[in-house]
Amino acid sequence: MLKNIVSVLLSLSFVSFSALAQDAKYRVAVSDLIVSEAIPAKQQEIVRKSSLISDVENAIRNGRKFELLTRRAAHLQAIRKEQEFAQSDLAAGDAAHKGEFSNAQSLVQIEVLDFNFG
Repeated sequence: MLKNIVSVLLSLSFVSFSALAQDAKYRVAVSDLIVSEAIPAKQQEIVRKSSLISDVENAIRNGRKFELLTRRAAHLQAIRKEQEFAQSDLAAGDAAHKGEFSNAQSLVQIEVLDFNFG
C-alpha cells in the first residue's frame, strides 16, 4: 500500500514537468529516505532496509522521461572517493574532475510518516 501511495504522489508530481522535458531530459534526484521518529524503532529499521528508494528510482528510470541523478549519501561518498583517487598520482588523469556533478532541477524526497507491517 505504501508503494502505491508513493507511486501516485510521484505520478502527480511529474505531470507538470512533462512539457519541460522536450529537448533535454529534465534532471531529477531522489534523496535519502526520511523516516518519522514517531514510528517505532523496529519498524523504522524495516522501512530503512526496504527497497522503497530503489523502487522509486527504478520507476523514474524506467519511465525514460527524466534523467535520474543520485543524491543518496552512500553513492555520493563513493563518487567523491573515486574523484579523490583521480586527483592522485596513481590515476591516469581521465576521470571526472572533483566537484563536477550535474544539478537536479527537482528533488524527490520520500518521507515515511506511518508504517504498519502485516
